[in-house]
Amino acid sequence: MDTRPPCGAISASAILSSSELRSTIQAATNKSESFNDFVKWLAFGGGGVIAENDRGEQRKIIKYNHLLCVPRVSGSTPMLLPL
Repeated sequence: MDTRPPCGAISASAILSSSELRSTIQAATNKSESFNDFVKWLAFGGGGVIAENDRGEQRKIIKYNHLLCVPRVSGSTPMLLPL
């Protein structure tokens, strides 16, 4: 029996043993969570909860909310950077 991870997969021991990889993964996770919190804050109605039970409608709402958020993030980033 082959115990190697599938091609392209990183084993859990490789992640746990590499502090640089762990910090990279944590930084990316934090950025994603921050963006999702911003999307939830900016979303219209429902307090960020999607009431639709149809997957297509859920995706449409998510895409619409992302379309609202990305310009605001892109527009405010230059103001935060030092000159």
